[in-house]
Amino acid sequence: MSIPMKSLIDRLKERKFLKPGTKLFPTSIPHFIPLPIKNLLIIFRSFLNGYINYYRFADNIGALKTAHHIFRSSLTKTIQRKLDISRGELIRIFGQDISLSFKNKLGKIQVLDFKCPPLPREPNGFKGTKP
Repeated sequence: MSIPMKSLIDRLKERKFLKPGTKLFPTSIPHFIPLPIKNLLIIFRSFLNGYINYYRFADNIGALKTAHHIFRSSLTKTIQRKLDISRGELIRIFGQDISLSFKNKLGKIQVLDFKCPPLPREPNGFKGTKP
């Protein structure tokens, strides 16, 4: 099995992560702009994790780096619109991987980021209960 990149990109266009009529031009998501940046990171990360989990057993799992790039660029543009800053300012504040440090409920510092997770090919790596 391999990842059907054309249909994946078409799906991202339908969901407004990519500008219609272009091949790979990420856009901001206007209805996410009112959300806190922490929530934006969580939402975009969950989208990416969903695709990674679905295609975990594909032969060309490395192709999901394209999806990571699309989601990171869309997240970047959404935060830029939210804070009304340039891309350079955003990178200076949050770094290249869009990381955010905050205190959790226990008072410990926690870091959220949008780094690309490792994408090892695991065709027999099913997770679940043992028979």
